[in-house]
Amino acid sequence: MSTLQHYIGTLTIDGDNSDFSIDTNPSTGPFAVSLDAADYFVFGYTGEAAVDGGSTDQLLEHIEAKIRDADAAFAAATVSYDQATGLVSVDFATAATCQWDDLGGTDANLRDLLGFTGNLTGASAYTGDNQVRGTWRPSLGMTSYPGDLTSLWGKRSTTRIGVSSDGTAFSSAGTLLYDGIYGYQLLPEAEIITIASTTWESLEQFWEDCLHTGKPVRVYPDRTLNAADSYHAALMSNTDGKVGGFHDAMVGRWRENYNGFWSVEFMLRKHVT
Repeated sequence: MSTLQHYIGTLTIDGDNSDFSIDTNPSTGPFAVSLDAADYFVFGYTGEAAVDGGSTDQLLEHIEAKIRDADAAFAAATVSYDQATGLVSVDFATAATCQWDDLGGTDANLRDLLGFTGNLTGASAYTGDNQVRGTWRPSLGMTSYPGDLTSLWGKRSTTRIGVSSDGTAFSSAGTLLYDGIYGYQLLPEAEIITIASTTWESLEQFWEDCLHTGKPVRVYPDRTLNAADSYHAALMSNTDGKVGGFHDAMVGRWRENYNGFWSVEFMLRKHVT
Protein backbone atom coordinates (compact mmCIF):
# COMPACT_ATOMS: atom_id res chain seq x y z
CA MET A 1 0.00 0.00 0.00
CA SER A 2 1.39 3.40 -0.99
CA THR A 3 2.05 6.16 1.52
CA LEU A 4 -0.71 8.78 1.43
CA GLN A 5 -0.20 12.52 1.79
CA HIS A 6 -2.12 15.31 3.44
CA TYR A 7 -2.16 19.04 2.62
CA ILE A 8 -3.29 21.54 5.27
CA GLY A 9 -3.94 25.12 4.28
CA THR A 10 -4.33 28.33 6.22
CA LEU A 11 -7.85 29.30 7.32
CA THR A 12 -8.85 32.77 8.47
CA ILE A 13 -11.12 33.26 11.48
CA ASP A 14 -12.73 36.68 11.63
CA GLY A 15 -16.03 38.29 12.55
CA ASP A 16 -17.91 36.20 9.97
CA ASN A 17 -17.05 32.77 11.40
CA SER A 18 -15.92 33.19 14.99
CA ASP A 19 -19.02 32.84 17.17
CA PHE A 20 -21.17 29.99 18.50
CA SER A 21 -22.98 29.10 21.71
CA ILE A 22 -23.02 25.94 23.81
CA ASP A 23 -25.15 24.66 26.65
CA THR A 24 -25.44 21.71 28.97
CA ASN A 25 -28.42 19.38 28.77
CA PRO A 26 -30.39 20.05 30.95
CA SER A 27 -29.62 23.71 30.44
CA THR A 28 -27.39 25.75 32.73
CA GLY A 29 -26.54 28.33 30.06
CA PRO A 30 -26.32 29.11 27.24
CA PHE A 31 -22.66 30.14 27.04
CA ALA A 32 -21.31 32.31 24.24
CA VAL A 33 -18.01 31.32 22.64
CA SER A 34 -15.99 33.67 20.45
CA LEU A 35 -12.81 32.59 18.69
CA ASP A 36 -9.82 34.89 18.37
CA ALA A 37 -9.38 36.40 14.91
CA ALA A 38 -6.25 34.94 13.31
CA ASP A 39 -4.94 32.70 10.54
CA TYR A 40 -4.87 29.04 11.61
CA PHE A 41 -3.98 25.65 10.28
CA VAL A 42 -6.80 23.19 10.98
CA PHE A 43 -4.86 21.31 13.66
CA GLY A 44 -1.46 21.40 15.27
CA TYR A 45 0.99 18.76 16.41
CA THR A 46 1.33 17.69 20.03
CA GLY A 47 3.10 20.37 22.02
CA GLU A 48 3.02 22.96 19.25
CA ALA A 49 3.57 26.53 20.38
CA ALA A 50 0.74 29.03 20.05
CA VAL A 51 0.16 30.91 16.80
CA ASP A 52 2.69 33.73 16.35
CA GLY A 53 3.70 33.38 19.99
CA GLY A 54 0.26 34.54 21.11
CA SER A 55 -2.42 32.95 23.23
CA THR A 56 -4.02 30.79 20.55
CA ASP A 57 -3.20 27.33 19.24
CA GLN A 58 -4.14 25.99 15.82
CA LEU A 59 -7.84 26.04 15.04
CA LEU A 60 -9.19 22.84 16.63
CA GLU A 61 -7.00 23.20 19.69
CA HIS A 62 -8.15 26.81 19.97
CA ILE A 63 -11.82 25.81 19.74
CA GLU A 64 -11.23 23.16 22.40
CA ALA A 65 -9.65 25.71 24.75
CA LYS A 66 -12.51 28.16 24.22
CA ILE A 67 -15.15 25.48 24.94
CA ARG A 68 -13.35 24.45 28.13
CA ASP A 69 -13.16 28.09 29.25
CA ALA A 70 -16.89 28.66 28.63
CA ASP A 71 -18.00 26.79 31.75
CA ALA A 72 -16.63 24.29 34.26
CA ALA A 73 -19.04 21.66 32.89
CA PHE A 74 -16.90 21.52 29.73
CA ALA A 75 -13.50 21.28 31.44
CA ALA A 76 -12.77 17.89 29.82
CA ALA A 77 -14.12 18.71 26.34
CA THR A 78 -12.04 17.69 23.33
CA VAL A 79 -12.05 18.78 19.68
CA SER A 80 -10.16 16.45 17.39
CA TYR A 81 -9.40 15.67 13.77
CA ASP A 82 -9.34 12.19 12.25
CA GLN A 83 -6.53 12.02 9.70
CA ALA A 84 -8.02 8.81 8.28
CA THR A 85 -11.36 10.42 7.38
CA GLY A 86 -10.81 14.17 7.38
CA LEU A 87 -13.70 14.63 9.84
CA VAL A 88 -13.82 16.81 12.95
CA SER A 89 -15.26 15.50 16.24
CA VAL A 90 -16.41 17.50 19.25
CA ASP A 91 -16.77 15.67 22.56
CA PHE A 92 -18.19 17.90 25.29
CA ALA A 93 -17.65 15.17 27.94
CA THR A 94 -21.20 15.83 29.12
CA ALA A 95 -24.63 15.95 27.50
CA ALA A 96 -24.54 19.21 25.56
CA THR A 97 -25.86 21.23 22.65
CA CYS A 98 -24.21 23.65 20.25
CA GLN A 99 -25.87 26.44 18.28
CA TRP A 100 -23.78 27.80 15.41
CA ASP A 101 -24.56 31.43 16.15
CA ASP A 102 -23.74 34.13 18.66
CA LEU A 103 -26.78 33.88 20.97
CA GLY A 104 -29.22 35.31 18.49
CA GLY A 105 -27.40 35.44 15.17
CA THR A 106 -27.78 33.00 12.30
CA ASP A 107 -24.21 32.80 11.01
CA ALA A 108 -23.36 29.20 10.08
CA ASN A 109 -19.98 29.83 8.44
CA LEU A 110 -17.99 28.15 11.22
CA ARG A 111 -20.39 25.19 11.19
CA ASP A 112 -19.85 24.72 7.47
CA LEU A 113 -16.08 25.20 7.73
CA LEU A 114 -15.85 22.41 10.32
CA GLY A 115 -17.97 20.03 8.23
CA PHE A 116 -21.16 20.03 10.28
CA THR A 117 -24.56 20.52 8.66
CA GLY A 118 -26.77 21.43 11.61
CA ASN A 119 -26.84 22.37 15.26
CA LEU A 120 -25.50 19.73 17.69
CA THR A 121 -28.26 18.33 19.88
CA GLY A 122 -29.15 15.13 21.71
CA ALA A 123 -25.73 13.74 22.64
CA SER A 124 -22.40 14.54 24.27
CA ALA A 125 -20.11 13.77 21.30
CA TYR A 126 -20.56 14.72 17.64
CA THR A 127 -18.72 14.06 14.36
CA GLY A 128 -18.99 16.22 11.25
CA ASP A 129 -20.85 15.06 8.16
CA ASN A 130 -18.32 16.50 5.72
CA GLN A 131 -14.56 16.90 5.56
CA VAL A 132 -13.25 20.00 7.29
CA ARG A 133 -12.46 22.89 5.00
CA GLY A 134 -8.87 23.85 4.18
CA THR A 135 -7.48 20.36 3.63
CA TRP A 136 -6.74 18.16 0.62
CA ARG A 137 -6.39 14.40 1.10
CA PRO A 138 -5.67 12.52 -2.17
CA SER A 139 -6.61 8.84 -2.01
CA LEU A 140 -3.48 7.72 -3.91
CA GLY A 141 0.15 8.38 -3.17
CA MET A 142 2.45 10.71 -5.11
CA THR A 143 3.66 9.31 -8.43
CA SER A 144 6.37 11.90 -9.10
CA TYR A 145 8.59 13.88 -6.76
CA PRO A 146 12.28 14.68 -6.32
CA GLY A 147 14.36 12.70 -3.86
CA ASP A 148 12.20 10.62 -1.53
CA LEU A 149 9.21 11.28 0.69
CA THR A 150 11.38 11.57 3.79
CA SER A 151 13.31 14.59 2.56
CA LEU A 152 10.61 15.69 0.05
CA TRP A 153 12.62 18.55 -1.43
CA GLY A 154 14.63 18.83 -4.58
CA LYS A 155 17.60 21.19 -4.44
CA ARG A 156 18.46 23.99 -6.83
CA SER A 157 21.20 26.63 -6.78
CA THR A 158 21.08 30.23 -8.00
CA THR A 159 24.89 30.29 -8.35
CA ARG A 160 25.91 31.61 -11.76
CA ILE A 161 28.97 30.44 -13.70
CA GLY A 162 30.21 31.45 -17.12
CA VAL A 163 33.08 32.50 -19.33
CA SER A 164 33.93 36.10 -20.18
CA SER A 165 34.77 37.30 -23.69
CA ASP A 166 38.50 36.82 -23.05
CA GLY A 167 37.99 33.21 -22.00
CA THR A 168 38.22 33.77 -18.25
CA ALA A 169 35.90 31.55 -16.25
CA PHE A 170 33.90 33.21 -13.49
CA SER A 171 31.33 32.35 -10.88
CA SER A 172 28.96 34.21 -8.58
CA ALA A 173 27.85 32.36 -5.48
CA GLY A 174 24.07 32.25 -5.03
CA THR A 175 21.57 30.63 -2.73
CA LEU A 176 20.51 27.02 -2.31
CA LEU A 177 16.78 26.61 -2.99
CA TYR A 178 14.53 23.76 -1.89
CA ASP A 179 11.65 23.05 -4.23
CA GLY A 180 10.42 20.59 -6.82
CA ILE A 181 7.67 19.41 -9.13
CA TYR A 182 5.19 16.92 -7.65
CA GLY A 183 2.42 14.92 -9.25
CA TYR A 184 -0.43 12.42 -8.93
CA GLN A 185 -2.07 10.18 -11.51
CA LEU A 186 -5.52 8.61 -11.79
CA LEU A 187 -7.20 10.52 -8.97
CA PRO A 188 -11.02 10.37 -9.03
CA GLU A 189 -12.91 13.40 -10.25
CA ALA A 190 -14.42 14.22 -6.83
CA GLU A 191 -10.93 14.73 -5.36
CA ILE A 192 -9.99 17.20 -8.10
CA ILE A 193 -13.05 19.04 -9.35
CA THR A 194 -15.82 20.48 -7.20
CA ILE A 195 -18.93 18.59 -8.29
CA ALA A 196 -22.32 17.82 -6.75
CA SER A 197 -20.96 14.95 -4.65
CA THR A 198 -18.18 17.00 -3.03
CA THR A 199 -18.26 19.52 -0.23
CA TRP A 200 -14.76 20.69 0.75
CA GLU A 201 -12.63 17.72 -0.33
CA SER A 202 -11.71 18.69 -3.90
CA LEU A 203 -8.35 20.14 -4.90
CA GLU A 204 -10.25 22.88 -6.70
CA GLN A 205 -11.81 23.98 -3.39
CA PHE A 206 -8.44 23.76 -1.64
CA TRP A 207 -6.91 25.86 -4.44
CA GLU A 208 -9.61 28.51 -4.00
CA ASP A 209 -9.50 28.56 -0.18
CA CYS A 210 -5.78 28.18 0.44
CA LEU A 211 -3.53 28.47 -2.63
CA HIS A 212 -5.25 31.53 -4.08
CA THR A 213 -4.47 33.41 -0.85
CA GLY A 214 -0.72 32.84 -1.26
CA LYS A 215 -0.42 31.62 2.33
CA PRO A 216 1.74 28.64 3.34
CA VAL A 217 0.59 25.03 3.31
CA ARG A 218 1.68 22.19 5.56
CA VAL A 219 2.54 19.11 3.52
CA TYR A 220 2.47 15.78 5.34
CA PRO A 221 4.36 13.18 3.25
CA ASP A 222 2.84 10.48 5.50
CA ARG A 223 -0.55 11.49 6.83
CA THR A 224 -0.51 8.87 9.58
CA LEU A 225 2.11 10.96 11.40
CA ASN A 226 1.70 14.26 13.23
CA ALA A 227 4.72 15.60 15.05
CA ALA A 228 6.97 18.63 14.67
CA ASP A 229 9.02 16.82 12.03
CA SER A 230 6.09 15.15 10.21
CA TYR A 231 5.33 18.01 7.82
CA HIS A 232 7.01 20.55 5.57
CA ALA A 233 5.91 24.18 5.28
CA ALA A 234 5.54 25.06 1.62
CA LEU A 235 4.16 27.47 -0.92
CA MET A 236 2.13 25.53 -3.49
CA SER A 237 1.67 26.75 -7.05
CA ASN A 238 1.52 25.73 -10.69
CA THR A 239 4.71 24.27 -12.12
CA ASP A 240 5.74 27.71 -13.42
CA GLY A 241 5.84 29.04 -9.87
CA LYS A 242 2.66 31.08 -10.19
CA VAL A 243 -0.82 30.46 -8.79
CA GLY A 244 -2.28 31.28 -12.19
CA GLY A 245 -5.04 29.10 -13.58
CA PHE A 246 -6.32 25.92 -11.97
CA HIS A 247 -8.09 24.01 -14.73
CA ASP A 248 -5.66 24.92 -17.50
CA ALA A 249 -2.36 24.69 -15.60
CA MET A 250 -2.52 22.42 -12.54
CA VAL A 251 -4.90 19.59 -13.43
CA GLY A 252 -5.93 17.68 -16.51
CA ARG A 253 -8.00 14.69 -17.55
CA TRP A 254 -6.04 11.46 -17.63
CA ARG A 255 -7.82 10.64 -20.86
CA GLU A 256 -9.32 13.20 -23.21
CA ASN A 257 -13.07 13.74 -22.79
CA TYR A 258 -13.24 11.32 -19.83
CA ASN A 259 -13.87 12.90 -16.42
CA GLY A 260 -13.40 9.78 -14.30
CA PHE A 261 -9.65 10.11 -13.67
CA TRP A 262 -7.45 13.18 -13.38
CA SER A 263 -3.75 13.98 -13.19
CA VAL A 264 -2.23 16.75 -11.07
CA GLU A 265 1.16 18.45 -11.27
CA PHE A 266 2.34 21.37 -9.14
CA MET A 267 5.36 23.05 -7.60
CA LEU A 268 6.22 23.13 -3.91
CA ARG A 269 8.69 25.64 -2.55
CA LYS A 270 10.07 25.43 0.96
CA HIS A 271 8.53 28.20 3.06
CA VAL A 272 11.13 29.88 5.26
CA THR A 273 10.19 32.57 7.75
